[in-house]
Amino acid sequence: MFRRKCANPVCKNVFVVDKPRATVVYCSDCRNKNEATRKQNIEAYQNRNTTRICYNCGETETINDVHVPNTYLCSKCVADPTRKNLTVYKRKCNVCGTIIETKKKLATVVKCDKCKNVKLKTIERESRLFRVCRECNTEFEVTSTKSRKAVCNNCRNKNVVERPKFAKRTHFGYYGIASDGHKWNSLHEQDIEEWLIENKIQHKPHPQILKSPKHADQFIPSKNLYLEIDGLSREKDYEWYGKIELYNNLNLDMKIIKPVSTHFKDNKDQCFKELDIILSFLKVG
Repeated sequence: MFRRKCANPVCKNVFVVDKPRATVVYCSDCRNKNEATRKQNIEAYQNRNTTRICYNCGETETINDVHVPNTYLCSKCVADPTRKNLTVYKRKCNVCGTIIETKKKLATVVKCDKCKNVKLKTIERESRLFRVCRECNTEFEVTSTKSRKAVCNNCRNKNVVERPKFAKRTHFGYYGIASDGHKWNSLHEQDIEEWLIENKIQHKPHPQILKSPKHADQFIPSKNLYLEIDGLSREKDYEWYGKIELYNNLNLDMKIIKPVSTHFKDNKDQCFKELDIILSFLKVG
């Protein structure tokens, strides 16, 4: 038999346990209190108030059923005979791609009136499945007979403007390849990189600062100038991991550049206009 003190800091009871390795243990009174509190929390959660927002008038109403969907219509709107029609949402037909209107807010798989009652014919040839496009009458391949596609990808993407993908998303930020093949590790680095390319200024990204283990963001050989991009609003040297002190000890020319508000991937002209003001001293006259 071993004596232990209750793990509750408020309680000072000392009791006997059978297990010698028992360290964090509670007395019977504290265990009963914890169990009572747990049951009260469960009961409060089960009896909680559930609310829904009416998508016709926008008012919040308390309901009893937890399983009522979010497309909720309050009792006032249901009882009002003069209420207006429900909000209409625009959706794209999953078969032909035409824009249709629906009253269901959460509707994703929808069909227009033409595609509802039309059965899609599939042609099997050499163990492959094909269909005839309704717009250009050319055959295109489908993966299965249950596919909803009735229009080929060329007709489907006629009015879609494809934007170039400059960046890939990671857990920390964005990274990608610039137009000259150099790698950048943030959208701010991309701004500076593309400005240097646009103005035909020779540069070296992420160079080693002389023989030290630290690297700069950019280096301009013609000006013998290092560039540091302040994307995190750093103020003190330890936030720069000692880079500022290293530049001062080695007597190297360094310029800190605050990033622009608009990134190159969104608005190229506006980005270059702001960068011209920030980096105007680099232009070769």
